[in-house]
Amino acid sequence: LLQIPVGQFSIDNTILAPKDDFVHVTWQQGPYFDRDLSAHSDWHYQKTVVFFLKSPELEEFAELLDGKGIHEAIEEKARIVIRDKKHNAHSRSCILVDVKWEKDVKAWKVSCMFNDNGCSPLSKDEDL
Repeated sequence: LLQIPVGQFSIDNTILAPKDDFVHVTWQQGPYFDRDLSAHSDWHYQKTVVFFLKSPELEEFAELLDGKGIHEAIEEKARIVIRDKKHNAHSRSCILVDVKWEKDVKAWKVSCMFNDNGCSPLSKDEDL
């Protein structure tokens, strides 16, 4: 417990306050696709995300699809959670949109669409 002086901020009784920032607590149910997203600070504001994966990484990604093929996962809008490897609390659920081989970069292009509005929960047309 962290003690806070009574009488400040209209506090008249004992209160409980967290000692942790919970940045390593995952708030959404998996399956989780962990990536280092520290170089992509704006990913919380995007509607889609694209990853270029080498074949072993694509195999790891495919394991999240619970035995479904890629086509089936796209058709059924299989849900996965993109999670920041360094800050698990920074995660967003998404659906798989497309997977294709990119010959120029010699990697699989995996495209996903987020199920939420990220750090912008209200659209521009909505009032507070």
